[in-house]
Amino acid sequence: MARARLLAVAAAAGVCLLAAAPATAQTGQTCVNPGGAYPVGQRCTGTTSTSTVPPGQPSSMGISTPPVFDANEVVGVTVFSTPQSLGTLVAGSSGAVNATVTLPALDPGQHRLELVGQVSNQLVTIPFTVAGVAGVQARNPAAGGPARVGANGLPLTGRNSTVPLVATGTGLVLVGSLTVASARRRRSGLAV
Repeated sequence: MARARLLAVAAAAGVCLLAAAPATAQTGQTCVNPGGAYPVGQRCTGTTSTSTVPPGQPSSMGISTPPVFDANEVVGVTVFSTPQSLGTLVAGSSGAVNATVTLPALDPGQHRLELVGQVSNQLVTIPFTVAGVAGVQARNPAAGGPARVGANGLPLTGRNSTVPLVATGTGLVLVGSLTVASARRRRSGLAV
């Protein structure tokens, strides 16, 4: 009762309030849903059939959104860290999207799908993780080929061995010593 009175006072004053507690959509996702309407631009979260996908290879993933889009609306799908369009899907008559998307080969780490209604401009975000395992071959966008990934999920970019550095340093010291010794012999031979 108090909440209804607060909303009536706010409406009379021309103030827009959003509900403090999220309402559960029919597919289990949550969004702010004041009075049964999803406000345009409100970030909603969808779900996936799996929260983790393998690195370096295309993967299929089932997705579901709350019924926030217009009925039968065309919805653009983009995967992020580096934005890549995955094409479009069509929302059902309820405004929800339930589909399977094919993800491109992605590097290990946190990623997200963003679904945007082309008419309603409604946005749904779906986070997921690309697994990172030691020795797994992952896509290397700079070189266009495979790259090794360490246990922490980060690319291995060089050697962990210090032997080549020590050998190079020792060789440079030896060459410098021989150069100094040779210069001293020449000077002493000229001075005599």
